[in-house]
Amino acid sequence: MTILFVQSYLYRDTGFYFESLKEFDSGMKRLHAKGIEEVEIQFIDGEGYEAKLFDAAHIHQGSVHEWFEHLNDLSEYTATQIWYLLDLGYSLQEAQDKHEDVLLYFGSVRDYAQELIEDTTPNIPEFLANYIDYYAIARDMQLGGEITEIGHDIYVTNALEF
Repeated sequence: MTILFVQSYLYRDTGFYFESLKEFDSGMKRLHAKGIEEVEIQFIDGEGYEAKLFDAAHIHQGSVHEWFEHLNDLSEYTATQIWYLLDLGYSLQEAQDKHEDVLLYFGSVRDYAQELIEDTTPNIPEFLANYIDYYAIARDMQLGGEITEIGHDIYVTNALEF
């Protein structure tokens, strides 16, 4: 469960923590009663991929409903696809519509290169298999832009399509 915090721009008031849109609305009613209109929304606790998505989506008091209605309960894979597209400059709606086009690989770049070679070349002779340098293949794929590292051991494998 993601924990967010509302911080008033006025120094005289402390904010409040919330985990749902209902809690947010309730807390904002209390702030409005004090004459406080503008606040900052901060990500406090949750998974690392949720924090990246929260930042990439530029969640603020006017868009916090988007977080709870569309983004809060996504899998790590889907959240990573969306924040990748947001970081490329896509709008939130475009990223949500296009996220399935992003292909991700979780693991080392060497393992990705090895899997790719073994899947596309099924009959590699044993005497030759020991001479294949998967690190070099992976490095060339990165330098050529075919794959892009977007996090520790997280790669977009069709990076040239975006």
